[in-house]
Amino acid sequence: MPVAHESCKRDKAFSILLSGVLLIGVVNESSPADSASPDAAEFNFDSHEVELGLAKHQTIVTGFILGRAVADLVVVSVNENDDRQLRIYAFGDGSWAPKLDATLRPEVLFVDVANISGRERLILYEHGHLKWFDPDTAEERALVDVATNYNAASDGLGYAPPPGAAGRVLPSSCATMR
Repeated sequence: MPVAHESCKRDKAFSILLSGVLLIGVVNESSPADSASPDAAEFNFDSHEVELGLAKHQTIVTGFILGRAVADLVVVSVNENDDRQLRIYAFGDGSWAPKLDATLRPEVLFVDVANISGRERLILYEHGHLKWFDPDTAEERALVDVATNYNAASDGLGYAPPPGAAGRVLPSSCATMR
């Protein structure tokens, strides 16, 4: 096995050290520490607060659901009576404002956003079905029937087997187009 000479090791270590010092110098030169510089302004963000109200459970996702240039805030709130309220907020004129308010059926267990045919859609999951929410008509549209082992507990969180299914596991990857 070849053994490196001590001078070779020293030259390599010096080269690494010199490269590190030069790199730090380049980074420091290109990254102004003073936030008052004109370049730092492009990294400032505006802060906005949105009052969502009180709820037993809330799910918040973002997506271009309404087809606007800025992503929307989608809020699904579950109240003490287990009613599901969908509200979509859009940004315009410097603030967030509700643009759509709808009630979801109690069978909806969770929501997500997916890109379908080049457009982001709000996906609704209930036992055995995926649907998408049409914001133009405020209606749910069938997407796909699915078999899954996900079940909501009585409080809407966690796992609880459905009645009569103790010990039975449903395949989580079976889906049939409707």
